[in-house]
Amino acid sequence: MRAIDMGEFETIKFDVQDRVAIIKLNRPEKMNAINQKMRQELLFIMDVLESDSKIKVVVLTSVGRGFSSGGDLLEGLAGYETVEDKILAEYIPLFNAIQASSKLYMSSIYGACTGIASGIALATDLAIMSDDAYFYVPFSGLNLVPDGGVSYQLVRHLGYKKAMEVFTGTKKLSASDCESFGLINRVVDRANLDDETMSWALKLSAGAPLSHALGKQCLQFAMHNTLNDVVAFEAKHQVTCTKSPETLAAIKAMLNKEKPVFA
Repeated sequence: MRAIDMGEFETIKFDVQDRVAIIKLNRPEKMNAINQKMRQELLFIMDVLESDSKIKVVVLTSVGRGFSSGGDLLEGLAGYETVEDKILAEYIPLFNAIQASSKLYMSSIYGACTGIASGIALATDLAIMSDDAYFYVPFSGLNLVPDGGVSYQLVRHLGYKKAMEVFTGTKKLSASDCESFGLINRVVDRANLDDETMSWALKLSAGAPLSHALGKQCLQFAMHNTLNDVVAFEAKHQVTCTKSPETLAAIKAMLNKEKPVFA
């Protein structure tokens, strides 16, 4: 990864610990409202990280009182003719960068996570939430529809009727609700969130990168395809895995009752 000057960024912070990259939304005075500059900087750093083979896990979190208040309503259309144009040009690339990445992405959420920020947080592969955190779906109260893939996430995890209740009721989903609905993986005490996040991320970063990257593709493919198609898709990627020297080394380590070590 090329050297990055932190002075390059106005709206995010960035750090690396071992094989884990940490991206923090950094507009605390605006409750980390996502503006055009933030979208540009997020996409830039995601592209840089994708080309760095040393990075295995990317954590997306924030600074200040909460994760994010959602899109910055004060910026308007940010130079686009319609909000559709803005979403297609600047938000979809962010979702694609996360979903198509060979890295595992994890969101670490505290306080409020509102609107389209919920869509970004839920698009990650894994999510950990503090016990004081919540997702807020305010759209219908503002005469808007869900955006940023929030409809997709709510329906897939909650089912149509519960998703409709959350949408029309402009409800806040507590951390415990999010965990029970399968929207996130874990809930921890607020005081322990950073430590728990890094402990999990570092453990993941020591795992098998090829397995994680191709397994991510398999799980995503499985959400939209038939059993036979999924079996075939898995089989194709299993060939790639079995040809890897690291797979052979891992099997040998297991047979010798040793812990596999991955580069």
